Amino acid sequence: MDKDTDSFKLDKIYQYLWAAHDEAPFTLLDRSLNPRSSTVFMLDFIRQVGVNEDSSLLDIGCGRGNHTIALADRFGCNITGIDLLASNLELARKATVAVRLTSRVNFRQGSIESIPADDETFDYIWCRDMLIHVAELKQGLKECSRVLRPGGTMLIYTTFRTEWLEMKEMARVCDPLGIIMRNLSPDYFEQAMSDAGFEILIREMMGGEQIEFLEERDRRYSKELIRIARMIRQRERFVREMGEECYQTALALYHWGIYQLLGKLSSTVYVLKK
Repeated sequence: MDKDTDSFKLDKIYQYLWAAHDEAPFTLLDRSLNPRSSTVFMLDFIRQVGVNEDSSLLDIGCGRGNHTIALADRFGCNITGIDLLASNLELARKATVAVRLTSRVNFRQGSIESIPADDETFDYIWCRDMLIHVAELKQGLKECSRVLRPGGTMLIYTTFRTEWLEMKEMARVCDPLGIIMRNLSPDYFEQAMSDAGFEILIREMMGGEQIEFLEERDRRYSKELIRIARMIRQRERFVREMGEECYQTALALYHWGIYQLLGKLSSTVYVLKK
């Protein structure tokens, strides 16, 4: 009887296995779920909260300034970008000159834990995909509250660990990418926001939509998955050609995107009110 049961179960499994590649109902999975771009999504939120040409914005962790410039161009507002790295700021300033927005956009070197700005300077703060790196998250968010005017709004895009991500997998991406593990906890993150004096107005879970969006646009993560396979298969070769540090950083970066695609990491957008 057990043998017959096992045979029946195996028969059902193989019916699914044979069909899983290119037969119904699995072909439903080939249809796009129309994923949203996180940047467009956040820009729409900024518009909804009332940003206009009289607004003063702060872009925390502005990197090369692409979002800083996009905000100034779209809304006509005055915006300051802050980043730790001088090399990023140099690229950001060059890009701003190229699009002739220097009258409305400026950049300063500094950290979120010690923002180079006076109290109550800004109406809005834009903070996209950088808080995972902040060692003193609570201090950083308190600084954001300090430089916001009363009633000001902060828009955050960040990523959290889900139950699917094992501890060894988390270490594989956190250490090489300079990510603070505790910042991947939504409970810790939201307590830090509350302690800084923020109220959560909107919490929108995007999951892996941004990754799906980029995959459908240019097959970015299919390419990166193949890169992972090649890097693992011929590790010694690529370490020799790239160097150990470069190899580990790239491997972690590619895993980061794939983990989001698999639901091991999940992104969330917050709209906060001071």
